[in-house]
Amino acid sequence: MEFAREVGSVPGNVSRQTTSTSIVDAAVDFFAEKYDSFMRNRAYRNSVKVLSELDDHILRDIGVDRGAIMAAAWQTSRSIHVDRS
Repeated sequence: MEFAREVGSVPGNVSRQTTSTSIVDAAVDFFAEKYDSFMRNRAYRNSVKVLSELDDHILRDIGVDRGAIMAAAWQTSRSIHVDRS
């Protein structure tokens, strides 16, 4: 990790400022990944809920077997792009 340190000294007053761009970047990346994971899991749960509420005839029309609902929802949720706006 990269640490940048500025130490300024004035008689009677010592000012010390420590910043770390890499730590901030790592934290941003960490929380961005957590947000993406949360949104994908949310999409998965919503897809399972919606597909489970459909009757067998409609599921056959869209090519999903009732036993494959969770697999179809998982595959779809992993292929979506998470918009962070």
